[in-house]
Amino acid sequence: MNKVLRIFFFFLLSQVAFSSFAQDVRIKQQHKVKKSETLFGIAKHYGITIENLISVNPEMKMQDYQLKKGDYINIPFKEDEPKGKNNKTVSTNISQEQSNKNVVSQPINRAIKVGVMLPLHGENGDGLRMIEYYRGLLLACDRLKKDNISIDIHAWNVPIDADIRTTLIENDAAGCDIIFGPLYTHMVKPLAAFCEKNDIKMVIPFSINGDDVAVNQHIFQVYYPDSKFNAKTAECFVKQFKDYHAIIVDAGDVNSSKGSFTAGLRKQMEDVGMLYSLTSLKSTEDNFAKAFSTNKPNVVILNTGKSPELNTLFQRLDKLRTQNPNLQASLFG
Repeated sequence: MNKVLRIFFFFLLSQVAFSSFAQDVRIKQQHKVKKSETLFGIAKHYGITIENLISVNPEMKMQDYQLKKGDYINIPFKEDEPKGKNNKTVSTNISQEQSNKNVVSQPINRAIKVGVMLPLHGENGDGLRMIEYYRGLLLACDRLKKDNISIDIHAWNVPIDADIRTTLIENDAAGCDIIFGPLYTHMVKPLAAFCEKNDIKMVIPFSINGDDVAVNQHIFQVYYPDSKFNAKTAECFVKQFKDYHAIIVDAGDVNSSKGSFTAGLRKQMEDVGMLYSLTSLKSTEDNFAKAFSTNKPNVVILNTGKSPELNTLFQRLDKLRTQNPNLQASLFG
């Protein structure tokens, strides 16, 4: 997670620092990397040194940096080449689209102010998960210090029953450059409106309902509708486990949203002729055992995401394996 957060931070900070980036007259133009190109070859093509190239592309100094086809990199002027506003290729003419593709951190003259508005408590699973996420965020910030990026973090505990609007009137909220949050769908619109008003980047770090990312340019989120996500997951399942026997276990959870996934999964398995069985956590030991194949590996799908039912399934599988040592069973989910 640290590596992912660090790369994501570089992208976001490049957006925050774009105004200073656009004024860097050392940059003559941008180059789109072609297949098999190298830093040496690109530098030679433009009559510059590799050191010149790296000086305007700080991300090349990162330990994990790799030049990839399709990347946009900055090309500096030659040392003896005139620089100025009359030159049509100075960086102020670089398109916003190209700049967005060139993920690069540029120095600015102050600390980046990062806000975290998530349930940071130990009262339930949401809070415990967000505390772990926050720890990862802190590690990513600490790593960025090595790249001379100073970050000032302000964190607010925003549980599910909180009115996030009261958090937004607190000191330091409006001064953030980036806010990570919220976790809950009903908090998205007020936080998004606040970020839009104050020109703050808003990062929704988890897949929650709503397509606000499509209408608010201040929001950064990986948004994938549940219907498409479920269909793609089912498609991957039948490819990965085509030689397995599938068992769908009903947990008796009437509030579970997993039913739509298992219904689509059953259809995809039927379309490709993949055999599967249906059973329940409340089935007798004999009926539960009959759902499993003894000559093929089994893969089990539980139609709920709740921990108590998952623990019950673990107990039943452990007992089944004790009675049938040669039984092969994996759990999907």
